Amino acid sequence: MLKGLLNVTREKISEITDEPDSEYYGRAEQEINDGTFDKGLWAKALVAAEGKEELRKVEYIKFRAIHLQKNAEKLQKEQLQREAEKLQAEKLQKEQQQRQQAASLRTVQFGFVICSNCAQETKAYYAYCQYCLHTLPKTPTSTNS
Repeated sequence: MLKGLLNVTREKISEITDEPDSEYYGRAEQEINDGTFDKGLWAKALVAAEGKEELRKVEYIKFRAIHLQKNAEKLQKEQLQREAEKLQAEKLQKEQQQRQQAASLRTVQFGFVICSNCAQETKAYYAYCQYCLHTLPKTPTSTNS
């Protein structure tokens, strides 16, 4: 009878989520043995076992294994997200440095500046940006003669 009940419950778990790795089952059992189990899940396991203490441990291990797996997947997704954001920020910073270097070169060679308000390139001898009328910084004129 216990095996039949166990198989039915496994099928329900498989429908809800992928079967957790055996590592998570082992960790859940170790929690029970150490007395460091999740008290809320322990109570939920008693309800799922319909008050039968002999099935409570089985239910707890199943619930806790699923919980551990979901947390591991969530942490992995968050870590991947952080790494992607870091790479994107590094890429943007590199592009910005390249634009600034190109702008500095154009300023020196051709007398252009980049407006700090709209990021448009305009001639350095103007007092205002040609595009947004933002006041431009005073820069020395180009030395091309």
